[in-house]
Amino acid sequence: MEVKGAEASEQAIRDLEHDIKGLERDYELYFQGALVRAPLAEQSAFGKTILRLKSQAGEWPTRVRFKLNTLHQKFKTLSRKWDRTMEEIERGTYKRHRARLKRKQAGEPRRTPARGRGKAQGLSDERIEQLFRTYLKAKARVGESTSMTQETMAKQLRQKLPRLREKFQCKQVDFKIVLKNGKTMIKPVPKK
Repeated sequence: MEVKGAEASEQAIRDLEHDIKGLERDYELYFQGALVRAPLAEQSAFGKTILRLKSQAGEWPTRVRFKLNTLHQKFKTLSRKWDRTMEEIERGTYKRHRARLKRKQAGEPRRTPARGRGKAQGLSDERIEQLFRTYLKAKARVGESTSMTQETMAKQLRQKLPRLREKFQCKQVDFKIVLKNGKTMIKPVPKK
């Protein structure tokens, strides 16, 4: 399909910008372990689309060609980063995986709090896990990336619980994931 005209070329650039954000999000989710397979097919298709559009860009306005070249460079940079991270995972030198392997070899328990402890602080491990899955899905839906882990979320929410109980003057506080102005947020919900 050939793209002709300024308006069509600008729409093609907007589509590429949206696609590269989605691809970046998918890789981040894969590296966090939320996706089972790396989005290699999507990466390949995106690369072919950029090359096809570059071959047609001779008649496009200069600003659109500039945006296309910028997107192509961004894609090449991200591809190198993704390839490097994939190689680290395959070699077993990826930082997140190394820390997990060291704990496993040392016989240390996982860093998630014990089941009984979660109940005593008001949020069970199951509830934290459910909130985290919902949080990742909401982030993915709006095209945001995140570096937050489930352990980090659990620690932050459990630290906030006493202050929130005092603020709302209640015995229990739950949380829900909301989208506000296109941003994913964790909102406290007091329970009297």
